[in-house]
Amino acid sequence: MKIVHLCISQSYFDNWGYQENLIPEYQADLGNKVSVISTNKFYPNWLNNDELDTILSKGKEYNIGKVKIIRIKVLRLFHTHIVFTYNLYKKLKDESPDIIFYHEMTNFSTIICVVYKLFHPKISFFIDSHSDLRNSCSTKISELLYFKFFLTIMHKIIAIFVEKYYGVTPSRCNFLLSHYGISKKKMKFLPIGCDTKLANKLPTIDNLRRKYNIPFDSFVIVSGGKMGKFKGTEFLIKAVENLRKKDSNILLILFGVFEDQECEDLTNSRKWIIKHAWCERKKTLELLKVANIASWPVHHTTLNEDSIAVGTPLLIRKTTTTEHLISQNGLFLNEIGNVSEIEEKLLKIKQNLNFYKKGAELMAEKLSYSQISKNIIKDAQ
Repeated sequence: MKIVHLCISQSYFDNWGYQENLIPEYQADLGNKVSVISTNKFYPNWLNNDELDTILSKGKEYNIGKVKIIRIKVLRLFHTHIVFTYNLYKKLKDESPDIIFYHEMTNFSTIICVVYKLFHPKISFFIDSHSDLRNSCSTKISELLYFKFFLTIMHKIIAIFVEKYYGVTPSRCNFLLSHYGISKKKMKFLPIGCDTKLANKLPTIDNLRRKYNIPFDSFVIVSGGKMGKFKGTEFLIKAVENLRKKDSNILLILFGVFEDQECEDLTNSRKWIIKHAWCERKKTLELLKVANIASWPVHHTTLNEDSIAVGTPLLIRKTTTTEHLISQNGLFLNEIGNVSEIEEKLLKIKQNLNFYKKGAELMAEKLSYSQISKNIIKDAQ
């Protein structure tokens, strides 16, 4: 089967662990011919310059493993979601897909896929959505004018050509209904998954503790990514500090970047916190695996799914973005900034660690990209 993934709203990052990287990779492993059509135009300012130069040096077409990467020219209207593509129809014709999977539904080049389907009616066309109120509607004007008016009209027209609209969290399924007017019959939950293939290739926990100089008898809690007061990092530090008054063998690993100086200063003043800068993917998974508990006290991050992949129990806040991520593999937090609650639930997981570890292994199987990739193909049959 030939499958084409489209990443137009943002450029495809080579070898990262995002959904648009892993679904194509896992589908190619299943024996399908897979390509990704993207652009070299839209990269965030935090992307490492060396990594960006490496991507740009590869040209317009190249392979990453079994997946073919195709870069096309695009034009973005000012700083909006409106993106015009050059030669997209021709590239689709060249690839001749059985399935088109469009990542994110917020630009008008989905219409070109509909035109392609009109002339090739046997193909299956899927669109996923990563948008919700927190990450997409920056102003009331954009919410009403762009999402609830322009995009709603567009998707009302093209929905008859789309097999499924996938929301990647429960909140994003709700957003499909409330802001795009997508019917529940057309909608399906397709969770962000776990890279179990890479996770299973990692060294053992003992070898990782040796590698990172972490005592074998210490109890380790980890958090990372973008850190700061807004992310709840300060609350986590204070909760771990309270636990250390009873057990000084408890350590905290933090990796990534700080978004405020206050939280960075707090971290630097605690010698029991092991600090790492922003990490490449393999090291990120290793730091998550080496710990006993992974925790993000406020917001969802794809590091939640990475923690599940490596079998590390979670302590995260329950929201419509995370409510599907815990089932005997950790605990939910109910309040923001409640240090006592964080402390109490870290201790509860610590006291029942084997139970939660087994739960984490079961959750990893459920959310593996292997299963998710198969489910997409089943929806096309």
